[in-house]
Amino acid sequence: MAADDMTPKAAPDHRLIGLAHLLIALIAGAGASGLAAALRFGWIEGSAGAIAAHGVLMTFFVTLPALFGGIAALALPAEIGARGPALPRMAHLALWLHALGVAGAGAAVLTASLPVGLGALAMVGLSGSLSAINVITTFVVARRRPAAEVPVLGWSLLITACVLLAALPVVSAAAVLLAAGIGRPAALWLDAGGDVAALRGVLWFYGQPELFAMLLPGFGIIAHVTERATGRALPARTAFVGLLAIVAALGTILWMQQSFAGTLPMDGFLALAPRLAALPALMLAGLVLMVLRGAALGLPMAWGMAALALMATGAVTTLLGGTEPARFHYVVALASAFALFAAFYLWLPEITGRALPARSAWVQFGLIALGTVLGWAPGAFGSNGTVPAQIGTGLSVAGLALFLVSAGLALRPLLARGWALRRA
Repeated sequence: MAADDMTPKAAPDHRLIGLAHLLIALIAGAGASGLAAALRFGWIEGSAGAIAAHGVLMTFFVTLPALFGGIAALALPAEIGARGPALPRMAHLALWLHALGVAGAGAAVLTASLPVGLGALAMVGLSGSLSAINVITTFVVARRRPAAEVPVLGWSLLITACVLLAALPVVSAAAVLLAAGIGRPAALWLDAGGDVAALRGVLWFYGQPELFAMLLPGFGIIAHVTERATGRALPARTAFVGLLAIVAALGTILWMQQSFAGTLPMDGFLALAPRLAALPALMLAGLVLMVLRGAALGLPMAWGMAALALMATGAVTTLLGGTEPARFHYVVALASAFALFAAFYLWLPEITGRALPARSAWVQFGLIALGTVLGWAPGAFGSNGTVPAQIGTGLSVAGLALFLVSAGLALRPLLARGWALRRA
């Protein structure tokens, strides 16, 4: 049977599935941003539980499903010359699990229910695992383009799928065990007297591979946007893909060794992982600068360059010892969000035929970029930045609200048409 024959005729359009992942992640991101603003301005108590909830929402419900589930469904078939994903029904199931997980996370935040939140985490972990299986199968079975011609984005998605397939089942199992009160994770929880900090520690540790899972698709998006804007392929692309694979493999092996054998000092592992991730960030910055001359500065390129600037700055400060591992994770999450905006502005007109108004889109970019600088830079360089951070959070939330309103108005005719066709 030919690879393309594996795609049923009635299967949902993989590009719409990817776009739906991005929209669901935007909704979850709006909720997580609201929680961050409430914490920043002191509207709610900055307890360990609230801080852990914000980190879990941004990592497992916003960034990873959008970067991997969304971008993989949206772009991978075109990157490898396939008609669609090898397992389209599995892609559809992963989308529904993502949506149910986000709904469960919202219910958990509103009701302060830990079991509901852990169930939502297990669902989104299963969604990511299914997406990883689909990506690997599609790359192996449905690829028509020679491996040497596959762009950086395609390879980064494949490497990310391997990392996630090693990590996400562990995260899902840990969430189920914590919810059921079974096994060692539950013992950690109970030994701490029920403190949410125990849960935060478990999720923080098992979330270490997510650092690479957020970075790798971000690298691929930046490379893709740059090549589209300049009309030139990145130099040394094969070497860069090889570096991505080596760094991801080393990070995953070190994590597994610490996780299952406990032979590495925890502090040393947490400090080593960001330094491994910093190497490809600096290499990508150099490669982009080599082909940047003559690039058309549109919104996708602006978001991509902002993401690359964040990654490069975080990498330099990490290698010089000026950034804590937790701060580097924060920078990676911000840069990944910027890369997602670049992807959204690049592919939305191609999929739907509609674009957001240019003026409001540039205003939104300026608000979020300035808010990010004010919110991150003071803490990154060791100064007391409470007031600038509050201003930055306000600007970022305003930019995100403007984006949601603009996207809703632009997509409203399409959503209404789809709803009418569904009812008919």
